[in-house]
Amino acid sequence: MSTLDKVTEKVMKFAQLRYIKVIMNAFMSIAAFSIGSSIFSLLKSIPITPWQNFLASSGFGDILSIPVNMVSNLYPHTPEGHCR
Repeated sequence: MSTLDKVTEKVMKFAQLRYIKVIMNAFMSIAAFSIGSSIFSLLKSIPITPWQNFLASSGFGDILSIPVNMVSNLYPHTPEGHCR
């Protein structure tokens, strides 16, 4: 058995621990929300003047901000803007 096989076996045992699975699943869920809000952020920030005018006049820009603000506010921030 090679060294790589031994290391792989130990990593797989570690990854199968109950608490590690919970942490992995939590981070995968957060990643999905982050990717989704990034798409809304990109849509809102397309630098095309007619698009920006449409977002401002229709109020659709505020709607696109909702998922971005929800994900951004998951972590409490200090007045200086740093996460606690």
